Amino acid sequence: MIYDSFPLVRNLPLPFIKAFENFKTAVKYSSQFLEEHKKTRDPGDPRDFVDCYLDELDKRAGEDSPFSEEELISNSLDLHFAGTDSISNTLLTAFLYLMAYPHV
Repeated sequence: MIYDSFPLVRNLPLPFIKAFENFKTAVKYSSQFLEEHKKTRDPGDPRDFVDCYLDELDKRAGEDSPFSEEELISNSLDLHFAGTDSISNTLLTAFLYLMAYPHV
């Protein structure tokens, strides 16, 4: 990325800098959530996606595996933002239809 290649660009007031800051904040919160989850999980008795991923991570410990905590955080954020986007668009569409057709 240009941002990483040219340090001078980092000081420019570009619109995506706020997005990078927001992403770092999201990763920080996800890391805290992951640490909390690790403390309360019962291996072999998954409650959710994170527990299943951590179980698989434990099974593949020491192997050359694509499973890692960084990938878990990335996948969790992908799922979160994908769900947030689709729900907000669905609600927006529903409200627009209700405004256009209030008799429904």
